Amino acid sequence: MEEVDSWLFLAFLACLAFSAFFSSAESAFISLPKLRIKYLVETGVKGAERLAKAVEKPERFLATVLLGNNLVNVAAATLGTIMAVAAFGVVKGPIIATLGVTASILIFGEVIPKTLAVHHAQRLSLLYSKPLRVMELCLYPLVLALGHIGLGFTRIAAQPGGKELVSEGEIRSVINVGESEGVVEQNEAKMLHKVFEFTDRAVSKIMIPRTEIAWVEEGTKLSDFLDIYARRPYSRFPVYKDNTDNVVGILSAKDVLLKLTDSGVDREAAISDFMRPAYFVPESKRLGELLAEMRDGAYHAVLVVDEFGGVAGMISLGQLTEEIVGDIGDELIGERDFVVTGDSTFQLDGGFRVEEANEELGLE
Repeated sequence: MEEVDSWLFLAFLACLAFSAFFSSAESAFISLPKLRIKYLVETGVKGAERLAKAVEKPERFLATVLLGNNLVNVAAATLGTIMAVAAFGVVKGPIIATLGVTASILIFGEVIPKTLAVHHAQRLSLLYSKPLRVMELCLYPLVLALGHIGLGFTRIAAQPGGKELVSEGEIRSVINVGESEGVVEQNEAKMLHKVFEFTDRAVSKIMIPRTEIAWVEEGTKLSDFLDIYARRPYSRFPVYKDNTDNVVGILSAKDVLLKLTDSGVDREAAISDFMRPAYFVPESKRLGELLAEMRDGAYHAVLVVDEFGGVAGMISLGQLTEEIVGDIGDELIGERDFVVTGDSTFQLDGGFRVEEANEELGLE
């Protein structure tokens, strides 16, 4: 058994260290979400811009890491074999080298560094971005060639539709993780999820059905309307002519009350003098589209029509808001749609939505 030169052992340890570096860099960069990198850049974290540039071209980063890792692993295997043969001879040496070097690279060059990198992805990515850039420049010809090969195969295998963007599901997952870690409050997470559900929900799912609308007939006197308002203190009343499918406008209680502050208002005047034009939308319209239309047109309430052109219901801007922030309630209408009447017993309004009932009961 011959004595192994110390420089060979030191070189072997250096190769193991570089293997750990490349392996941890690969795991750290891959584990760090793009949204997190964008946040680091926007908040001015040192080294974040360099990190963002590195991940802009992942094919070059991967080529640098994999090329460097394979080179040092081959070097480590070569040095390990030389040392083992020198120490144990040509018969036992290769066997011991195969077992020892493989175990060393696997444990100290792969498993341990990658595990640590996953748990400290942000810190290590920021720390490694500069030395990896230097190594990319040193290995530039090989990195460039491997990068082009990788891009070529990517284009062949890529599906039509361009670069994949962040999906709704990924954003929802980030919200859930933030909630579980205490970064996002439960109410905030709930509201954010409702924003996604809001956009694709149909108007018919949340509208006030026509049977619950407070109607006012065209020609009704202001004094008579005040009696109606006293019994049903809603904010808006559709005005119809002959039948409720022939809506000619919408009367705002706020407009009427403001007019009443003027001492010259005739209480025997017809309410048609105070009404606004009605705006109609189909039942199938999505809430996201409706909100944009109501905002652009300054509509506070719209009428929903069915496939035959008849009025199916009405929806207000306040209802759209409640879909995101939750039930606001009406101080003039004291009745609640959901009331706990006893142990495991509840009283629900007939028009109460199933999803809202599940939410009140804590059911999925």
